[in-house]
Amino acid sequence: MSLAMTPRTLPVGRTMKAAHLAARTIPNDEIVKAGELVEARFARGVAPSAPARKVMALLFHAAAGNAWKPGPHSVLKRDLLGSHSSTDRLDDIFDELQRTLLRLPTTTPDGQPGAVIVPVMAYRIEPLEQDDRSKIWWEFTPQAREVLQQSDYYAALNRGVVLALESRYACTLYERGCLLVSRHHPSWRGTVDDLREVMGITEGRYQGWADIRRKVVEPACAEVNQIAHFNVTYRVETAARGKVTAVEFWFQLKEVSDVVAAEREREASRVGRRARRNGSVETMVATLNLPPLPEK
Repeated sequence: MSLAMTPRTLPVGRTMKAAHLAARTIPNDEIVKAGELVEARFARGVAPSAPARKVMALLFHAAAGNAWKPGPHSVLKRDLLGSHSSTDRLDDIFDELQRTLLRLPTTTPDGQPGAVIVPVMAYRIEPLEQDDRSKIWWEFTPQAREVLQQSDYYAALNRGVVLALESRYACTLYERGCLLVSRHHPSWRGTVDDLREVMGITEGRYQGWADIRRKVVEPACAEVNQIAHFNVTYRVETAARGKVTAVEFWFQLKEVSDVVAAEREREASRVGRRARRNGSVETMVATLNLPPLPEK
């Protein structure tokens, strides 16, 4: 991303073209999210809540191929409710989104590699009346619009999966999986500190790998594996005395029968789905069957 360039003078990349096509052909199923935004780190080190992540994805869905353009986009409040029947929480969710800052790579004014810290949403306009048939208008920030306009790679998210996910960490892992699963090397690898940044784990929380594995990694893997069209597995690299130095996630497409089962699962009761997930050891077993880590 280069802040020195003027968005109006730049061509529109593949991401916005794909979003435009998805809106015309499969409008209720696919959400196209720019890869740059999927990979962006959270500037304050804290991931937005799961409801906020869902609403943001739905805003990209509503704006579709026009998300890069200036001027407000609009969406009906009821289209943002998911499984909830009340609009009461939307104000808090939008407040959270407007406070969320992303850290994106850029070039500094003197030509050095740098990072720009930006919000994604510039403002919102909402009616005073609390009615789910009313609209909310919003606009993305100029920096976010520039990213969207230039983006040439993206994650194709399933709207049903996005709405069914329950934890912020599962939302992050699912988006990353959608971005990587069809690549020749469908994996992500990093240090434990890298993983903390990617997942947006609050500073001071889950200090050791054992807690991160138990509270973040395994629950997120189990939730994604239950309802997504791919499986995610992980393995760790250790140094002296068993200290974990790196974590690697692999994303693998499911067989057709397993994809159908995942679709049935996400349409089932949320309470029953959670109980079945909590009783599963599939994620633990899957970590044993990965190819060896590549050489550094």
